[in-house]
Amino acid sequence: MGALKTAVAKQSLYVVIAQPELPKLAMPQRLTERSPQPLSHPTPKPFHPPILPAPDPHRPTPVDNHPRPTLQTDFVLHLSKSTRPIRSGGAQSRSEGVSRVRVGGGVVWDGGMTIWLGTPDVAGLAGAAVKLAEWQSDAGVFQLHPGDLGWFWRFGGERAAAAVRIWERDGEPVAIGMLDEPDLLRLAFAPEALGDEELSRRIVDDCSDPERGVLIEGKVYFEAPATGVIQEILSKDGWTLDEPWQPLRRDLAEPVEDGGLTIETVGPENAAERTAIQRASFDGSTFSDDRWHAMAAGTPYATARCLLGRDAQGTAVAGVTVWSAGEGKPGLLEPMGVHRDYRGRGYGQAITLAAAAALRELGSSSALVATPCFNVGAVATYESAGFTPLAQTRDQVRDF
Repeated sequence: MGALKTAVAKQSLYVVIAQPELPKLAMPQRLTERSPQPLSHPTPKPFHPPILPAPDPHRPTPVDNHPRPTLQTDFVLHLSKSTRPIRSGGAQSRSEGVSRVRVGGGVVWDGGMTIWLGTPDVAGLAGAAVKLAEWQSDAGVFQLHPGDLGWFWRFGGERAAAAVRIWERDGEPVAIGMLDEPDLLRLAFAPEALGDEELSRRIVDDCSDPERGVLIEGKVYFEAPATGVIQEILSKDGWTLDEPWQPLRRDLAEPVEDGGLTIETVGPENAAERTAIQRASFDGSTFSDDRWHAMAAGTPYATARCLLGRDAQGTAVAGVTVWSAGEGKPGLLEPMGVHRDYRGRGYGQAITLAAAAALRELGSSSALVATPCFNVGAVATYESAGFTPLAQTRDQVRDF
């Protein structure tokens, strides 16, 4: 990761990590804004420079002339430190003779495993987004994408930082989780760590103990990659499978056909129309103009784009946000919606095609999206736009 990170790691910047309290704001339900149509029965569900610069919200230009941006990849992850470590009462590490150190909000360090759990500050979110992008691959697993973090950024950088959990080994991130809700953790692994039983065991233990500051007490959900040893550990520990989700993928090697809508790139001047489409597409949506600007100021939006689809009369009828993970990597649609008054006219297919075309223009190798399996209309919409279903995924659920 470069000389800067090596030097910082040797100075033990990652020593003891303080856990900030999660904001008291209510988070949205997981399924509210993740599929083309409203869902009737959703399942509940601080290294400083270099820092990636926040994108200029005035940057968007017409789709055909939009340059391919890139994310800086040499960074140091900035995690908070605590000056008052407290020895945990009676807790023993998995390495014999090594005790755990418990900090402020319950984050734990197991000295024997040299695995650290922490929460980034707002500056550190840039590093988390870059890592998530590095871990995306067409040949890899379907897992947490930098676009998921980018979409969450609509709630502001501080709240997004408070929702992220990072597991590190020897100063290097090996897994990143995001609390889409206080009771739902979505996880991504470094590709080389998918088969790491020690790491997976540690993550499951952290997620099973509310005092460690990951998941809350009560019924909780865990979205982990479908392959890897973590699924076996979750099952052995009594976690059970939740409702299935359907990921879909479209290869972007070839140009994408036109869907028939007039496509417009969203910027500050027409952001209000994008947010209005979102609210008219998903019952209960809280996507406001202020939240669009907060999202557009986030690091992941440097390689993202919001689109509006207009019909022959010039009316905005559909919207989508697409997130690139960089050249040659899979991009993500999150979210896409059609105005409730204009459904049944093929606009879902048309805006999805426009989304795929935009991702191809941004350099993505493929386009990814996921929707609950019971939302058959959404699955059909994506398939009609050339997306192919991948293996279904299921969250794991447990009541603590």
